[in-house]
Amino acid sequence: MNETIQKPFPEKLDERLNAVLAAINTAPKAVLLAAVLDGTFRTMPEIGRRYRRWANWPKANVLGDYIQRSLVTIGLVAEERISIPARDGAIECSWRLSDAGIRYGISAAAFSLVTSSKQDITFYEVFGKTGTNGETRSPYNTARILKLIADGKKQCVALREETGLGCASLQRTLKRLDKHELIHFESVGREDSGWAQYRWLQGDPVKVPVYRGQPGLTRKVAEILLRRGTADYLGIAEEMGIAPGNVGSVLGHLTREGYAELVKMGGSIKSEIHLLDKGKQFVEFIYDLERLLSGNKVQRIDDAVDALTPELTRQEVERYHDVSGCAQKRSAEEWQAEIIEYIKIHKLQTGERPRSKDFLEYFDCASVTQQLKLMVRHGILQKETKGRRTWYDLK
Repeated sequence: MNETIQKPFPEKLDERLNAVLAAINTAPKAVLLAAVLDGTFRTMPEIGRRYRRWANWPKANVLGDYIQRSLVTIGLVAEERISIPARDGAIECSWRLSDAGIRYGISAAAFSLVTSSKQDITFYEVFGKTGTNGETRSPYNTARILKLIADGKKQCVALREETGLGCASLQRTLKRLDKHELIHFESVGREDSGWAQYRWLQGDPVKVPVYRGQPGLTRKVAEILLRRGTADYLGIAEEMGIAPGNVGSVLGHLTREGYAELVKMGGSIKSEIHLLDKGKQFVEFIYDLERLLSGNKVQRIDDAVDALTPELTRQEVERYHDVSGCAQKRSAEEWQAEIIEYIKIHKLQTGERPRSKDFLEYFDCASVTQQLKLMVRHGILQKETKGRRTWYDLK
């Protein structure tokens, strides 16, 4: 039995940008697209050998996770599955670039690696990790924020209204961009409880339109706001025991749908955001990438493809390794706290227990697998396996 899996590549520009930025936000994925994969189906051992010509890290099993969980799902890579009778029907998988991968993936990935080298910063530091829930991911949201700031949106309230992001999520992104000197950001008291409150206006929480496929989270936030009458997002998050950013996003959704209203406390919220030189360079990168994804020829991108060398890719992969979560040591307590928090959020947002692949995508680090095993062994988590699928939950 032969089977080829090829997901469709998005048609709309914003959806293409969302997909491609999630594929090039880490150097190993970019190297796979720009230099390793091509139009020929290749097995993982062959892909691993080709990858070693361009970089020395990570291991082949991590490369396989990148390909299957990131590149295949967005339509840049096709997968072929072949049943081998001589091996009792065992399935052998191989991968190649899709037509979209050849047309857009190679150029976008090479452009990202060369830009990262020139600006002396990893795309992971700029755009964040892909493991965010919802219709859009952190790299795309970061790109939208940079473009809005470039267009003159210099207030947090304006950015939030334009993007629909929650307060805490927007704050984290702005602080990350400020830390890496893409923007200059000053804000007054945005994370203090009471800076703004939401008031329930009307309706039944059960009938509220679901926010981005997260029925449990939507209904729970609505029920708490209805019961309290007036509340801020930090107070609701504390009652639910989850991160504030997720609550802020739902409260904004309830406001837009007419079920709640925002009550600003202490006058207007003061913030000051300015785009710095490095930020301007990344805004130009985003505009060039949009031109590429619209089918246009971009000379700077063609030049980047020609400039790619093994020395440059090794440098960028090593730089990513040094700044990524895999290189930064977490204590056992820190791992446990982050995993428990993620399980709570995932269940509220989806109504389901997270699977192994969900942890790998969210933490963007293969080490999380070992931590899950330890937490099961110590009785903190329970594990259920059916066939090739494994779920985890709190005990």
